[in-house]
Amino acid sequence: MKNLWCRFSPVLWKLQLIFVSAVVFAAGFAACKTDLRIDEGSSENGRGVTLCTWNLQTFFDSVKDGSEYTEFVKSENWNKDAYITRLVRLTEMMKSVDADVFVFEEIENAAVIQDISNQLAGKAWNPKYNWSYACFSRSPGSSIGCGVISRFPLIAMKNHSLDVRTGESQPSMRPLLEVTVEANGRNFTLFVNHWKSKSGGDVETEIWRDWQESLLGKKIEGACRVVCAGDFNRDIDDFYQSNNQVVLRVSDFGGLWECNVDNPWISEDGKPSFETGSYVFKNQWERIDHIMTYGDIYQEGFHPLAQDPWCDEKKYPVSYKVYTGYGYSDHLPLWTRLIF
Repeated sequence: MKNLWCRFSPVLWKLQLIFVSAVVFAAGFAACKTDLRIDEGSSENGRGVTLCTWNLQTFFDSVKDGSEYTEFVKSENWNKDAYITRLVRLTEMMKSVDADVFVFEEIENAAVIQDISNQLAGKAWNPKYNWSYACFSRSPGSSIGCGVISRFPLIAMKNHSLDVRTGESQPSMRPLLEVTVEANGRNFTLFVNHWKSKSGGDVETEIWRDWQESLLGKKIEGACRVVCAGDFNRDIDDFYQSNNQVVLRVSDFGGLWECNVDNPWISEDGKPSFETGSYVFKNQWERIDHIMTYGDIYQEGFHPLAQDPWCDEKKYPVSYKVYTGYGYSDHLPLWTRLIF
């Protein structure tokens, strides 16, 4: 394991980069442990931790290093001012939602996570109002990765990557980020997902999402408390379901098995819980972003955050347009309260 320490100005934090198969980025005040916003009324014996997950739609920084998507590389409108505007817009949303833990997909690098955290910190030195912990993960050579920003300590971070050498050549796929969240005297394991997109065809790419499903199921089986969040690029209706649960199918050396997880997109009668989804394709709602739980943890109040200014009058997400500098993301964020 290799450690690299960096120092920034006094208002910033000390950062530690930890390399585990792909880069994992961890940040925090070393001795900071805080008990934050316990929701006494949510459960007789439980404590509430709020979580929001959001695909930020290609959130690049202002430094063009050639790995960005074409529309950013070629655009004269994408510059430092445009980046700062988008950064401020995001952090204003985060402050208004005020979740304890934010899970983000499609962030370019750890520097963006640092900029988001510093923008959030402002001049507030009381740790209970700050998101003092963060981590980031990206595959080598990839343009974008996933990150977590949290009020609670993040510990025991790992990456899990697939190396499939049967059948077709494996495309570039983002690793499964595993991080333990220490909250209110208890821990839960958070798995951050950004599964293979459907570009190249729904049917043609489904095999790779199957592999990612298998990896996730294998890692969570038997764990105490698990939260799986992110962009799965698979609608809730495209998952196998049993008894109002999502069935994760696991293929491993020595056999096949199933791991059942709770997913609040499914109501008690087995029908969709909401008229809205998290993503719109050809004017049709899709529910491809998810928050799932397993073990001794459950959700209260789950819902897509379909509200102004990051959605329009139809509740459709207002996607970001690099040529105008306007918009937020082509996904809606999801919000939940975790009780454990």
